[in-house]
Amino acid sequence: MAAQMAQEIIGIVYCTGTVTGRNLVIMSLKLMSIEQTDIVDIISIDGDTDSVVLTVNDPLDWSNRTAHEVLLQRKLHFYLSFVETGKLVLVYPTARGRPVVARVVFRFPPNKFAMQFLETLKVMLEPAGLVLKYESTFL
Repeated sequence: MAAQMAQEIIGIVYCTGTVTGRNLVIMSLKLMSIEQTDIVDIISIDGDTDSVVLTVNDPLDWSNRTAHEVLLQRKLHFYLSFVETGKLVLVYPTARGRPVVARVVFRFPPNKFAMQFLETLKVMLEPAGLVLKYESTFL
């Protein structure tokens, strides 16, 4: 059942380590991104904090800020629902009892308006038990 749900939520699953291992990573072999708002891009464990990390791959630029923010909001809402409904623990039993972080990795750095939006999302998600972190990989 968990494997079938993992395929529905994450697509084709790629695993490293063992289910009880500290470095298990579940991710899709397909290129997932913010544009697939009903899929978890990557699930992993942060070895330093012991947190479960749900990563959002965001390759979009900020030329259409409104559309970008809507996609990000939908994606994070899906991640929150994934955690709150217990699907995370069903698909990834190692997550039980661990703090959960939603990590957004941006290809293009957010502008000042996007940063304000991210801070608003952060404040909204934390009471629900989902810590929002973000970074840019712009080269």
